[in-house]
Amino acid sequence: MEENVLIGRNTVIGANCSLSNTVIGANCRIGDGVVLDRAFIWNNVTIGDGVTVRQSVICDGVEVKHGVTLKPQCVLAYSVLVGPCVTLPEGTVVSLHHPDEEEEDDDEDEFLSDDNDVSVHKDKTKHKAYNPAEVGSEGRGYLWKNSSVDDAEEEELTQCIWGLVLKSDPDSESESEASEGSHDPGSRSDSPELDDVKVFQNEVLGTLQRGLEENIGCDNLVLEINSLKYAYNISLKEVMQILTKVVLEFPFQPHGAHITAAQYSSLLLPLLKKWAPVFKNYVKRPQDHTHCLSTLEEVFMEHDTYWPALAKVLMSVYQLEILDEDSIMRWFSQGAQTERSKTLRKNPGLLKFIQWLEEAEESSEGGD
Repeated sequence: MEENVLIGRNTVIGANCSLSNTVIGANCRIGDGVVLDRAFIWNNVTIGDGVTVRQSVICDGVEVKHGVTLKPQCVLAYSVLVGPCVTLPEGTVVSLHHPDEEEEDDDEDEFLSDDNDVSVHKDKTKHKAYNPAEVGSEGRGYLWKNSSVDDAEEEELTQCIWGLVLKSDPDSESESEASEGSHDPGSRSDSPELDDVKVFQNEVLGTLQRGLEENIGCDNLVLEINSLKYAYNISLKEVMQILTKVVLEFPFQPHGAHITAAQYSSLLLPLLKKWAPVFKNYVKRPQDHTHCLSTLEEVFMEHDTYWPALAKVLMSVYQLEILDEDSIMRWFSQGAQTERSKTLRKNPGLLKFIQWLEEAEESSEGGD
């Protein structure tokens, strides 16, 4: 399991699966060796071994047999069965309703009807055989193709549903290569423009403000932040850094940086406790801890008035298990690169906290 994965209750995942940027509903069964990338799996879905699904939607009650591959932008409607060992081309839509059936109510969303509607259709129309070349030897469903729109309308509809796909312009490659040498070595060549990063930061701030006002749960806050991440093409490292900066500076919003260190602590610590699950969603790997601590240091370097609060903030994130002891100790002993950062580490409150960590570690080792 990689990043940005939500799994519903009573869902079982097999061995050696790769899941990324995927939502799986309740009561699903996922086999062994399955690859799910940007997949939206609804409820009561069964997926066999060795299946690959990329940027596709699988509705309630669908069964995908072993060895099936869904190329991007496929949709399997309610109770469809596909496979085994078949590949659905990009943009394939499969439904239990035959596309030639004429509905009295002319329902445009007919192909997404549920099982009850399907049974009604069986009474009204003669059953048409499924094409095993399209849905597999055990398959159950019909391929749909919207023939009422032209290519331009179809492309616009695809972008609305699945998002815009950016393709490189061969004519511009030489210009990009020519200008590449003028970039700084540390520049973000594959990253969004700085304006996008600033907009993303403002959006995260707005999301957290609304979450506080409307008492929005952390799971929903993570979903909103992740959607912003994709909208602005922000890396996970940047998400974590911006989240840290926004939360640490959150107490300044109503007052500006004109409060005392004690007031700052009293405002910030409850927020850290409230949003700890949001932090834990992004601060997982050792490098995440390092980046989080570096951002924390940058914020305090910009606001030296609040250095007395640093120890309380570190104690809070440590006790909330956002940051671990090893990362904090490594940051303290190895992170100082300037005279000012060395001065920060001489803060009496911080030194006392580090001493407490060292003594706690020694006592735990002695107990072992």
